[in-house]
Amino acid sequence: MDMKTKILQKCGSGSKSGNPPRGRGRYSELISMIEAGFLVVTLFGCGSSFQKSALTQNPGQVSPPFTPPNVVVDPPPPEPGYNPSFTYSFSITGIGGTTPEFQTPNAGIETDSILKVRVSSGVGGAVTVPGYSAYTMNYGCVRYKVTLFSKQGSSWVQNGQSYTTQILAVDGMSTTNCPNAAKSQIIDLSHRISGPGPIRVKIDEPAYDFYCNYWYTLYYYGVDPYYYVGTFNDNCPVKRAYKTHTLSGSVGLQVNGTTSP
Repeated sequence: MDMKTKILQKCGSGSKSGNPPRGRGRYSELISMIEAGFLVVTLFGCGSSFQKSALTQNPGQVSPPFTPPNVVVDPPPPEPGYNPSFTYSFSITGIGGTTPEFQTPNAGIETDSILKVRVSSGVGGAVTVPGYSAYTMNYGCVRYKVTLFSKQGSSWVQNGQSYTTQILAVDGMSTTNCPNAAKSQIIDLSHRISGPGPIRVKIDEPAYDFYCNYWYTLYYYGVDPYYYVGTFNDNCPVKRAYKTHTLSGSVGLQVNGTTSP
């Protein structure tokens, strides 16, 4: 059953048969509403600049969202006490996708006592609405999971619990859903290092505000978002990325070892 049929069932006469509600005028009105909503999704990036307070008070007063032009991500600015030894770029999908994780080289990175990991957001943009490839929506806030591995004999073993980054702002995109977010975060894992040896870092489980923007878009155009994507708290500010969506970023490592791949 496609989304339009579901919307018609929800907003129409209450029939669950899949047929449109009776009454030509009502049916045309519903179709116009749906088409207008999805057209704006395509043209403007789906609510990435909605002002939530205004939308809650009076959705009709909210200006249409705006999609900024493509931008080149500047390197993160220098941060006191952090001097990266190695930096890697990554592009990963949601869980179940083709590349759901990134790991630093299998040979490992040597360090004696220092390990600081800086995770930075990459370039954002429009991604397709699942099941509706003709429609796109922006995301401007991301989050990642960081896991450390140490070498034990010939095997890599997880070293302690994973960390989840704070929500990071995506360069050049609307950050309405994370207005005070930084573009990078440094996680000091030096206390996990018990002596000289190789380490690896994994980045996975990306999350973004795509679903939050989707929720607000349905709400703004009079479609019941609860029926399709759940409550506000289910989707905002970020939710795990869809399996076909790819998010980019970079990870920098500060170590005090002497060798690296």
